[in-house]
Amino acid sequence: PHSRMRWAVVLGVVCASASLTPAPRRTTNKRRLYDGGVTQFTPEGSLYQVDYAVEAVRHASPACTAFLTSEDGRCIGVVLAALSQSSLPRDCRLSEAPVSKIHLVDDHVACAVAGVTPDAMALLAFARESAQEHRRVWGQPIPVALLVRRVCNQMQAYTQHGGLRPFGVALLFAGWDVRDGFQILTVDPGGDAEGLAPGQVTAVGAGAEDIKRKAEAALQRLASEENQDSPRAVAKALGDVLRREQMSQPDQAGGSIETERGMDDDNNKFTETDDHEVETGALETLALTGPLHKAEVFEERPWFCPLSVSVDVADTDMR
Repeated sequence: PHSRMRWAVVLGVVCASASLTPAPRRTTNKRRLYDGGVTQFTPEGSLYQVDYAVEAVRHASPACTAFLTSEDGRCIGVVLAALSQSSLPRDCRLSEAPVSKIHLVDDHVACAVAGVTPDAMALLAFARESAQEHRRVWGQPIPVALLVRRVCNQMQAYTQHGGLRPFGVALLFAGWDVRDGFQILTVDPGGDAEGLAPGQVTAVGAGAEDIKRKAEAALQRLASEENQDSPRAVAKALGDVLRREQMSQPDQAGGSIETERGMDDDNNKFTETDDHEVETGALETLALTGPLHKAEVFEERPWFCPLSVSVDVADTDMR
């Protein structure tokens, strides 16, 4: 009996000490509480899924763009440059030819992409459909800013509906219209657009800040030369910056794809004027050049006037 009592006392002491010992707290990652859905904000006011999409762009092949200016400071064109680097091992690639990163949306708008390629293709298809619909209804090319706004609305809609995810791609739109002349606009995965002032340079993708800084320095050096307004000179300067970025990455192919497009004064379209032989490589450059003044455009093309079609005619075309 005494031994049983002693064991009962020991067991009671053990149970009492165990009840007094606080249980260890279960640590939960704060990020896991808010990254399950695209529609849930964090207490700091951010969307983790959008942040992940931005991070995907930061690891993608870079692209950059710059304005083409004349000696007197007038904007006479835009230049796009992009790297196309496959993340697959060489043994898994069906072809050594890289996927194109610069595309024509319409006769007056081009786009460079950085990020998930299928997402970019889906957005480019939407942009082309919007441009064609605007041309069918209004009988004139869509303004660049309006086209970018529609693409931004499409991208933003994928950040506020459950079951969807943001587009993991950033876009560089470059084009010309009669209202605003040459323009460059950047679009991030969240659907936010930002326009560039003449003379500025921007880049998206891996090492975007370094590429932007080096491209600005290269264009400043080019400004002191006689061929500062040459599309090929500016494209070469941007391409050299991207090539150096490419050389810093192992197991990447060389070569380039260079295309120059000029504005056709008769039909106001960007037409291909020179196309070099396409080699196995990862660099693309595209130069869009055209008219210098909006006043000259109005004199040459009085029919090309934005918003010149009445609402009744537009409604009839829609039906």
